[in-house]
Amino acid sequence: MNKWDKEYCTQFLDEVDYLANKGIKYVFVKRIDGVRNYKYTKTPELFEALAVFYKTII
Repeated sequence: MNKWDKEYCTQFLDEVDYLANKGIKYVFVKRIDGVRNYKYTKTPELFEALAVFYKTII
């Protein structure tokens, strides 16, 4: 049985800033080996914003 991860995680601060500007806020921050990991609840709005973000930076 596979488990479904309910959170999306990123350390990319440009991505965090972009999502904040779109009104999408992280649920919590977890520090692992001194690196901040921002966790977001997976939603259609999150993935739509991420698609636009990565489409524009490439």
